[in-house]
Amino acid sequence: MASRRCCKTFQNILAMTREKTSVAPAGDLIAPAPNTMSDKARRAKLIENLTAAMCIAGIVALFFRNLFFGEVVATNDVGTNDLLYLNLPLRALYGEALKQGELLQWMPFKYGGFPVFAEGEGGFLHPFNLIVWFLLPPVSAMNLTIIFHA
Repeated sequence: MASRRCCKTFQNILAMTREKTSVAPAGDLIAPAPNTMSDKARRAKLIENLTAAMCIAGIVALFFRNLFFGEVVATNDVGTNDLLYLNLPLRALYGEALKQGELLQWMPFKYGGFPVFAEGEGGFLHPFNLIVWFLLPPVSAMNLTIIFHA
């Protein structure tokens, strides 16, 4: 009795599905539903999406406003600031190596020598980093790295 009820329920669901979708001439294939969005609704959706994107871009620009004026955003704790004392010099050395046609693999200035390429934190093979650190001076490249990877 339960199996008949289950089969009947399945048949009802199948019938409701067939009523809501159009069936292609082959019988088994379901054609996509026609686009019912009007041009006015599509334009309103586009304006809504562009407004949201502009708001997000404005908030990001406001948050990173110092970066657009050539400053590197850093913490107030001067003694333990990794951005200024580790990352910026390391990436500046990386940029110099790229301009000489090399990849920075070994940094002789840290701990008597450090395999910096193996560390992975610098992202030295990331396409964005390869382009930005090759083309721009260190502070500008660091600012773009912070903006686009934050």
